[in-house]
Amino acid sequence: MSTCYKRIVVSAPYHAHIAKLIRTVEPLLTIAQKRQLKKEGQYNGQSARLSRTADQHLVPTVVNDVRQFVVGHCDPGKRHQGIVHRYVEEALKNMNNLEVVASQILTTYVNPS
Repeated sequence: MSTCYKRIVVSAPYHAHIAKLIRTVEPLLTIAQKRQLKKEGQYNGQSARLSRTADQHLVPTVVNDVRQFVVGHCDPGKRHQGIVHRYVEEALKNMNNLEVVASQILTTYVNPS
């Protein structure tokens, strides 16, 4: 088991922290999820190139190692809050072996578009 991914802690209290949150969460996402999130908003920290030949829906194996997912304060402003919530939401979809989830943002987000 990779100890690197056993416990993941993310937060984005300011706009400047969004890129770090994205870089932390992206390794847990499928290529299809990354493509969808990139369509929803272009942000620093997103993968520049995504494979077109690999299985687009293959969940990365490192996700199986994650046991704890902690989401701290995430309020980068109304304009950017939605993308932060979406990255957390998509990552949670893939984490089937979680034992602990701690979050301050588990709320319903309604996309205004």
